[in-house]
Amino acid sequence: MQDGRDGGMVPLLDAIVNEIGPPNDLAACDNEPFTFAVNNISTDPYLGRLVTGKVHSGRVKPGSKVKLLSREGQILTASSSVSAVFVMRGTERTPTDSAQAGDIVVLAGVDGAGVADSIVAPSVDAPVP
Repeated sequence: MQDGRDGGMVPLLDAIVNEIGPPNDLAACDNEPFTFAVNNISTDPYLGRLVTGKVHSGRVKPGSKVKLLSREGQILTASSSVSAVFVMRGTERTPTDSAQAGDIVVLAGVDGAGVADSIVAPSVDAPVP
């Protein structure tokens, strides 16, 4: 071909690999503080308020100490504890021992959270962007 497309998709794929890089090292999750973005809120008659969202960094497990930040970074709850962590299997919530960066999970025990708030480790001062 005369229009510069001799390499097919190879140059595009090489550019993607060079610019984006490999996925996060999941072993490094233990070295990063926990951050979680709230995307959905629901309630359970036994567990109370449930928040669904994505773990952006670190790990969380039942009993983890966290704080709640607004999207502007204001502290809404200075100290709270996650009472349960669930993964969704279809429409069923399944308890899990822990979740790490990249997981989409449901957390129980963090009262007062709203959509777009961040649930973070006590050492974190900034909300999830």
